[in-house]
Amino acid sequence: MPQSYSHQKKESIERSSELDLTLSKTLSSSTLKISIFMLIFGFTFSGCYPDRVESIKLMNKGIKEYRSGSSAAAARLLARSAETDRTNHRALFYRGLILNEMGRLEERSDRFEDAIQSLKSSITIEAGDPEVHYQLGVALSELERDQSAVNA
Repeated sequence: MPQSYSHQKKESIERSSELDLTLSKTLSSSTLKISIFMLIFGFTFSGCYPDRVESIKLMNKGIKEYRSGSSAAAARLLARSAETDRTNHRALFYRGLILNEMGRLEERSDRFEDAIQSLKSSITIEAGDPEVHYQLGVALSELERDQSAVNA
């Protein structure tokens, strides 16, 4: 015997509700699994790279020192940051940036030489950062190495 339209509609709604409930449970389960995975991954990731974490802390301290007016202390902290994690090109960049400024303010060519070393090291790690190339060009230009500055 054929089912009435209202009966078919009722069964369709019931199946739809069951599907929604199943989907909801699956998503909740998947979300929970993903959350647990990310939590474990986060702890594992931070546990495997303690040098990176320490390097970033030192870099942040260096930036804080610079902002408080202590450029020499900032340059030292940034050097330690780069030594702690040799892949931290940003610490080398910030150090070069600060040394460029110190070279201009103190009129000392050795500051520019140190800046050039830091910036070249940064480029060795991450060659695609235009800010680093620009600061390298600035340091080279300050030492009147104009052709090298153009190529930086």
